[in-house]
Amino acid sequence: MFGKPSWFRENSRLAIPLPVVRAGWRYYGGWLAAILVPTLMLVWRGQVFPEAMIWIGVSAGAFLLEIRRLQNELRQRSALARMHHIDDAAGPVETESWLLEIKQ
Repeated sequence: MFGKPSWFRENSRLAIPLPVVRAGWRYYGGWLAAILVPTLMLVWRGQVFPEAMIWIGVSAGAFLLEIRRLQNELRQRSALARMHHIDDAAGPVETESWLLEIKQ
């Protein structure tokens, strides 16, 4: 939705991408505020069940969908960076199991 993959990098230990620039940290802070502020207001008004619980579920679900989108884009970028291209000038390419070349 709003987060840019260039603000993050893949993290092997955590389930969410790790911010590498200030905009990524602001993005996470914005999501935290968007989830917590309305929840705290609903709790303060005494609307814990079902309003606050519904808000937490819906907003956390939207956050998880956004994290999933960011992870997919980061994985696609890293996969494209590791991809090898075969052209006519390169000749055959050897891998561990295969010898690849362009068929004429």
